[in-house]
Amino acid sequence: MWCRINPKYHTLLLIIAMMTTGTLNTVSRKISYQMEGKNIEGEQEPYDKAWITTFFMFLGESICLAIFYIKRCLIKQNVSMTSLDMTANEVTEYEQENTTILNDITHISVYTETVEPPQNIQMPVTNLRKPVTGSLPYWKFVFAAACFAILDLVQTTAFNVAMVYIPASAAQILRGFAIVFCLVLAIPLLRRKPKMWEIMGVCFAFLGLVLVGVATTIQEQNLGEYGSAFTTIMGVFLVISGQLFSATQFLMEEKILKSQDIDPLMVVGWEGVCGVILSLCVACPLAHVIPGSDHGSLENYTNSLYMSFVNGNIIAMNILYVLSILFFNWSGLTVGKSLTSTHRSLFDNLRSLLIWVIMIIIYYSTRHYNRPYGEPLTLYSLLELFGFGVMILGVMIHNNVRGFGAKATCKDERKTKYTSLK
Repeated sequence: MWCRINPKYHTLLLIIAMMTTGTLNTVSRKISYQMEGKNIEGEQEPYDKAWITTFFMFLGESICLAIFYIKRCLIKQNVSMTSLDMTANEVTEYEQENTTILNDITHISVYTETVEPPQNIQMPVTNLRKPVTGSLPYWKFVFAAACFAILDLVQTTAFNVAMVYIPASAAQILRGFAIVFCLVLAIPLLRRKPKMWEIMGVCFAFLGLVLVGVATTIQEQNLGEYGSAFTTIMGVFLVISGQLFSATQFLMEEKILKSQDIDPLMVVGWEGVCGVILSLCVACPLAHVIPGSDHGSLENYTNSLYMSFVNGNIIAMNILYVLSILFFNWSGLTVGKSLTSTHRSLFDNLRSLLIWVIMIIIYYSTRHYNRPYGEPLTLYSLLELFGFGVMILGVMIHNNVRGFGAKATCKDERKTKYTSLK
């Protein structure tokens, strides 16, 4: 007997999973960038391979497609075997119970107290016979997934390159510019009109992002460790510009998930498959032929693959990255389906504080090494901490936690609803 979970806690559990696995994938990626390993020439070399990292991200996503079809086959077999020994009424009762269990396991239908449940609940057998891509032809769905993968490829590669130049916590908090882009782009793309406190919350979040960005740029320790002020500013610019692609991806995913009722595992899985093909056949070969400092290339394809599968510590970090990205993208897409893309971006950026704390702990745990990992505390860390606090305040206002957003904007949500009904 499966343990039933109250639907109002589904979203909370998914957000916790999203923040935890998201922290793991960012920390593992940053630590691997600070590692050294044996290259194709037998010498030690830093593993700052941003392009091959994108391949590993899509590899983790593609595993979701296998999980989706395995889950589908198991449910179909379970329903078919049980139905053989039941009368028609018993089958109906069983299918209704199995639907509830299915939703509890996969969190396909995640609702908060403010979201109404679906009017027509589909039975498992009916769901299994229904096309997995909703009303979309399969080829159109795959084409949409390929477009999502292209947007993800641009955003992720820009982020991975930026992490070579700036700290992981700062790179993560700067990704929060997707919040602003999601709010603005949702108006023309989804025809969604934001409430006053949602706009104010995003403004506070944006202010927090600016504070962290300023702290990153002027921090003397970072200038000494990561390079010149120009490279630091370039890292900040890469992260912010990449979030325009990320916000577009979030909104288009939300639109297709809500309009077609497609399983998030299916969407993430096909994005991963398309992304693996794009990475291996387009992105990585392109980085290989562009002249650069990595054995004559911008990123030497052969050398990156060699280092990824020969050095034990790097292999461990890549495995952790693949597994964490699998659960992170699935839980993030499910949150975006049940709430909105702006909520998804806001909760995604709450993990920045966790990343910052963990990277500081790692630094002071390894500072006696010749090459310590993580990042240290400096005078400008206080400005970063203040920026994180402003960011959290913005999240609380945007989500109207206990009416805090309505109070901050001097708006009564109940009066607003009453006025809109008149």
